[in-house]
Amino acid sequence: MKRLFVAVGLAGYLTFGDLVSGNIILLYSHSLSATIGKLCIVFMVLFSFPLMLHPARISVNNIYQWLILPKESSVEIDDETPLLESQAPSPPIKKTFVPLTVILLVVGYILAVSVKSFALVLAVVGATGSTAISFILPGLFGYKLIGSELAIISRYEKLLKTLSLLLVVWGVVVMVVCLYVSLR
Repeated sequence: MKRLFVAVGLAGYLTFGDLVSGNIILLYSHSLSATIGKLCIVFMVLFSFPLMLHPARISVNNIYQWLILPKESSVEIDDETPLLESQAPSPPIKKTFVPLTVILLVVGYILAVSVKSFALVLAVVGATGSTAISFILPGLFGYKLIGSELAIISRYEKLLKTLSLLLVVWGVVVMVVCLYVSLR
C-alpha cells in the first residue's frame, strides 16, 4: 500500500512539478464535479469534528481532574484484584463538562478562522503528531515499563531503558527540526 502512495505521489510530482500548491482542491476549475468534491470535503470535516472533539474533551477533563482535584490515596492494583467502582476512571464532572466543551469549541473556531494555509496546518500536525506517535511515546512507554515488574533490573533492561530515553531525545530533535523546516 505504501508503494502505491509513493508511486502516485511521485507520478503527480513528475507530471506537475512545483505547480501544485499545498491545497490541491483549490487548483480545480469551477465546475460541477469540483463543487461536489468541495462539498464532500465540507461534510467530511463537519461530521468528523465531533469524533475528534469527544476524545479531546475527555482527555482535557482527565488532565483537569488530575491537576486540580485533590489526590486521593492511591490503591495498589494487581492482576488478580478486580477494579472497584471507586477505582474506575471518573466520568466528566457536570460543572466542568460544559465549560470545557465551550472552550474547546471556541479555540477550534478561532484556529479555523485565523489559519490561512491548510498545508501549514498539515505540516505542523505531521511534524508534531507523527514524531510523538513514532518516537517519543514509544520511548516514554519503554522507559516506564521495561523492568517495572522486576525488583532487580538486569544490564539488558538498563540498556533498553537507556535506549528508550535516547529514542525520546531523538524524537524531540526530529520534532524540532521538522517544525523549524515547516515554519520556515
